[in-house]
Order: sequence, then C-alpha cells, then structure tokens
Amino acid sequence: MKRLIVLATGTDGSPQKWRPLLNQLHEEDLIAGSKWLTFNHCGFWNFHAFSKFFTKSIETLSLELKSKIEQHWQAAVVSGEPFDDIICIGHSIGGLIVRQAYLVAAGAYPGSVKSAIPWVGKVSRFVLLASTNRGFKANNFLVSAVVDWSSATGWFPNLRDTVQGSAFVTNLRIAWIRYFSSFQGAEPIMMIQILGTEDGIVQREDSIDIQQFPNGVQFDIADVNHDNLYRPKGRNSEASEEWNLRYKFLKWAILQCEPQKPEQIPSELRDGVMVNPTESAFETTTVFVIHGIRDSNSGWASQLEDKIRNLTQGKITVVRSTYGYFSAFNFFFPWLRRQNIRWFQDQYSYRFALNPKTEFLFIGHSNGTYILGESLKRVSAMRFNRIYLAGSV
Repeated sequence: MKRLIVLATGTDGSPQKWRPLLNQLHEEDLIAGSKWLTFNHCGFWNFHAFSKFFTKSIETLSLELKSKIEQHWQAAVVSGEPFDDIICIGHSIGGLIVRQAYLVAAGAYPGSVKSAIPWVGKVSRFVLLASTNRGFKANNFLVSAVVDWSSATGWFPNLRDTVQGSAFVTNLRIAWIRYFSSFQGAEPIMMIQILGTEDGIVQREDSIDIQQFPNGVQFDIADVNHDNLYRPKGRNSEASEEWNLRYKFLKWAILQCEPQKPEQIPSELRDGVMVNPTESAFETTTVFVIHGIRDSNSGWASQLEDKIRNLTQGKITVVRSTYGYFSAFNFFFPWLRRQNIRWFQDQYSYRFALNPKTEFLFIGHSNGTYILGESLKRVSAMRFNRIYLAGSV
C-alpha cells in the first residue's frame, strides 16, 4: 500500500523533540516505504520558525499544509505510484491545522469550493495528540491581555485564532460536525484524540466534536502532560519501560486502532489507557438569553430563564450570559466586548458539539444584540432558527 503520513506539530514541536518517536515509527514494517510530510510550522528553535509564529495565522498555515499535501499527491501521481491511504496526525494546535486543511480541501465551509486534487477521499484516520479542539483558555489577566493585544495589532495571530471562542475555532468545530454528519465516503474516517491525564491545557470535554461520531474516541494516557505526550519524559529515557509502553500505544493508535472496538487495545497497554466516553446527545432546543449594558443576570434574563424552564418542564436548554453587570463604561473598551463575544461563540460551538441536532434560538437586548451581530459576521457556520432582538444596536 502506498501511504502518505501527514504530521502537523504543535507550537514548540521542534524536530529534535519528535525525533525519538519518528525514528521508531520509520522502522515499523507496517508503514515501510510510506511517505512522510512533517509540517514544523512554527516555534522557538530558530528565527524562521519564530517569525511564522509571530506573523502567520492558523488559517494561513492550514492553507500552506493543504498545498504541501497536494504537492506530494501530484508528485506521487506523476511517479506512477498514487497514494492509497493518508493518515493525518496533529499535536496541540497542529490538530487544528490538519483538520482545517482537510475541511478547506473538502469544500466544507459555506461558499467554499472543493479542491480539484482529490486527496481528502484517501484520508482514513485523524490521530490527534492533545489537540486543542476547543482552543486554549485565556484564564488569567496576562494571557487575556496578550490575546487582546494580538486581536488589536495583528501580531501573534496564532494566539488570536486558537483562544477558546475565537471565530476560527468556532467555525472549524461547527463545519467539522456538519461535514461528517453527511459524510459520503465509502468508509467512515477514524477520529482518535489522545490526551495525557496531567494535561493542563486541554480538558476532557474539549473534544466532544470528535466523539460525536461512532468512529470517534478519546483515550487518556496516565502520567503524561501536554508537552511530553509524544516523547520520552527526559534524557536517556528512550529505553525506559514507560516510554516503550507509550510508544506501543501511539503506534497502535496511528496504524491499527478502530474506535468502535476499544476492546482491541493490546493487553499490555490496558492498565495505562482509559477510554473517555462522550456525553450522550439527545434532540432538544437551546435558547441563548443575553442581557445588555447597565443590566445583570439577576434581572429579566434570570426571570425569563425560569419561565422557559417551567413552561417546557426543563426540556429546553437555556444558556444565560455570564458576564454579570456590564456598564456603558465597560462597553467602551473593545477588549472587554471581545471577551463576551468569545464566550458566546464558545458556548454555541460547545452546545452544537454536544448535540448536533439541537435547534438554536436567541433572545437578546442591547449589548446582547451586539454580541450576536458581531458573531454572525465572524462565524459563517453559525445558524439560528429564530431570533428576538430587543433594543437592538
């Protein structure tokens, strides 16, 4: 079998860090003769890599990866040995990059055109190593300030694009679910997310959009974090029993895992690997209730939520704004407005990932209508069945 293996590394995925895993994989008989495309897109190990991190957006990097895959595809066709199979691997934000490259090539976004080079039809699996599928949390003042500075200046666009609730992440999650919900391929594509139990960046529930499909699963590996999931923990540890077991699992996930058959996990790995099931989805309605400036959650928004829950006997999910009292003074600052917009976009994509069959309704006043309007401009995949605007700006 002629196979292409695509690897998109994380932000600091230097070639040196990946060498132990890749050297061992290259020696495997199962993938002997496979062509490798390693996309070390940005990082801190040299000036060229750092400059990409400083200036290139995730969307631009995804288009670069797409073009590189298509170059490899065309070269294989010209040589008379076209690819029979493509495996896509992504670590951290590399998971977002490789998924975006696939969706763009598949024409999955509204108004987009499917690539004339048919490589997406040969992709058999995505293996995501601690992929930031929901983006990273700007959970302290310093990180939030840097993200807002990036949004205002355009520098470090990686931060702007990959923060939780960004337009890029929201669009990707929604488009991913819509595309694979109506997937027309002969065989389902396998989707595997692998996460260390000590990961401080990615949470268990961040990959619901992967786990919504019967062929999607998340595995937890004990005692590893976001950075050392794919490599030995320290120097001279490549021969350790711990790394040998982890390598066997990574090899199995990349080449042999069938998500619908977790019982096929090799027996020697079962003690250190846990299958993390998705939350069950059911058909329902989700209503957003977003208040305006000089108002808070304790007023009409809270009363309306109680009324909806009582009238529908709790069968409708109500998502209320969480930013509390929002003054006209606060509204004056763009970075505070952006935080609320990101919260709304993240909640939309999370609720959609949790239940792709949900019907979305919106009730908003003043600043709530502003949040909706700005989100609709940024997120082309966002849709509502009914919208009520009160005191719209």
